[in-house]
Amino acid sequence: MTPIDRFERQLPMALTDLAVPQTPDYLTDILGQTARTRQRPAWASIERWLPMELVSKRATVARMPWRQLGVLALIALLLAAALAVFVGSQQRRLPPPFGRAANGSILYTMDGDIYAADPRTGASRAIVTGPERDEEPVYSRDGTRLLFGRTSSATPQRLLFVANADGSGIVQVTPEPLPGISSWSFSPDGRSIVAFASGDQGPIIVVIPSDGKTAPKAFPVFASSADGGDGPPMYRPDGSEIMFIGKDPGQLVRGVYALNATTGTVRTLVAPSTTNLDIHGASWSPDGKYVAYGVSNQGPEAVAPKTHVVGVDGSGDVVVDTEPVHVADFGFDWANDSTRLIITRWYTADGSNSRDAIVPIDRSSAGVEIACPPGAQGDDCTASWTFSPDDSMLLGSLGHADGTTAQFLGDPQTGQIRAAPWSGSGQPIWQRLAP
Repeated sequence: MTPIDRFERQLPMALTDLAVPQTPDYLTDILGQTARTRQRPAWASIERWLPMELVSKRATVARMPWRQLGVLALIALLLAAALAVFVGSQQRRLPPPFGRAANGSILYTMDGDIYAADPRTGASRAIVTGPERDEEPVYSRDGTRLLFGRTSSATPQRLLFVANADGSGIVQVTPEPLPGISSWSFSPDGRSIVAFASGDQGPIIVVIPSDGKTAPKAFPVFASSADGGDGPPMYRPDGSEIMFIGKDPGQLVRGVYALNATTGTVRTLVAPSTTNLDIHGASWSPDGKYVAYGVSNQGPEAVAPKTHVVGVDGSGDVVVDTEPVHVADFGFDWANDSTRLIITRWYTADGSNSRDAIVPIDRSSAGVEIACPPGAQGDDCTASWTFSPDDSMLLGSLGHADGTTAQFLGDPQTGQIRAAPWSGSGQPIWQRLAP
């Protein structure tokens, strides 16, 4: 017999024993003990004296987590602010249109193309090239764009173009050639270009939108003697007026005038002389407070050219240079801090012995003479100089009889100069960057 067979035979008897009701032997003792024990008082049962709503479990009620939502909103605002700061830091900061700025690249031309040079390393590269002849590039006041003239075999008359600072995105801004266009520059905000041109009745000032989408606007000025030879038309630093040199009909000599490009009205900045002292050049100071201008003799009297500075309201007119030996001077290139001018001193009446100098407009000293550049002819030690955007350096150029141009860097504190580590032609232009 297997164990399974044995289990099957005993299973019915086991189930019968389990089904029979049985009473434990100690039941009588338990009933006797409970009969002798008193019932627990009501106060001992907490559920008897506490309200049922306090001892029973409440159903959970859903509430809006305002505090958590407020914290999350604050975090979102902080993240958005941080993102805005980061994005802003990635965008290029722009310098103010006037005053000191950081030094950027230097523009110059060579063989009809436009180059940009790094003044620290001397490395240069062509940024505008092609079969056309591109010349006289200038930077916008914020350093983001450049303006230049272009001629070609198909268009021998000059057209103006605007490009990004790296030479990309070239846009033609003069829809057709403007006869005699010369001496161009940007407005302080970069939206316009101002230049001289030739009109039917004489010289005109043209204001050209720099986006190339709108036609130039011409302003006839005085019928004679207003042209680039007397200095370019120049926007006032606040952009409200354009300065030019001109001879009002009926006057013997020229004066300094300001054209309002919105209304077309002209006002006098420096009145023409009642004698034969003719004005031959002028410029605004970068801070807009002064006008530098030069006068020269147009008659038989022996009056040599001198550079003056006058307030824009006509007050405080002074002859700037205090150096006692020189016989004449002229120059209108300002330092960006509006405290100094670069002038040329003549030590002989014919200009054969001449030097460039940096002079303070407050006449506090005789200034600093700039060293004679290599390649100068005899005792004529002059060149074309401008200040770097931060006023720490000078940038100069000197044209030679063979058509080549030497370029230099100089120290405005000592007057010492050195050859620039690049070569090109034309007047080099320094780019302004955010400090």
